[in-house]
Amino acid sequence: MKTKRCPTCGNELSVSEFNRNRSRADGLNGQCKTCCMKYRSTPAGIASNRRCAKKYATTPAGRANKKRSDKKYVATPKGRAVQRRAAKKFNTTLKGKASQKRNDVKYNADPANRPKKRAQNAVAYAIKIGRMVPPTKCRFEDDTCSGHVVYHHPNYKRKLSVVPMCSSHHKRHHIKLKECAERLA
Repeated sequence: MKTKRCPTCGNELSVSEFNRNRSRADGLNGQCKTCCMKYRSTPAGIASNRRCAKKYATTPAGRANKKRSDKKYVATPKGRAVQRRAAKKFNTTLKGKASQKRNDVKYNADPANRPKKRAQNAVAYAIKIGRMVPPTKCRFEDDTCSGHVVYHHPNYKRKLSVVPMCSSHHKRHHIKLKECAERLA
């Protein structure tokens, strides 16, 4: 069994007591695991970890890892709530208002979106004045339901003829419609 001496504590320990470090000649870290843990809990060790994490975040691997972890977090209810609060806060700033205005102009300028926008506004107004109630239950009501419930317009010409669907069923429905349109084309 191989052993190595830790320069910090001065003990002769087995190689399994050392972390791997490919940049060193023997492939092992200079300090033993116990000494590394002690150092990481000191203020200097905490600062060093922060510097390393910041440096890693700027690498392509670090950015990809951040995207993956963000996606997982945003998929949780807590993550969605945090994202909604952040978006709401951003939309109150000057930069957010300008961004929203640009997006609205782009969306409203497209003639294909006008009937859709009119139908959405008609439903919002009907809910506001009490002619319609906000959707609470998905039409399908199975265990695949997730997200908030929205109204789906099968036909934009009939503005108040809508179907309540949860966001996951609504997405699936539009994907099916797109697939059907592609097959017919």
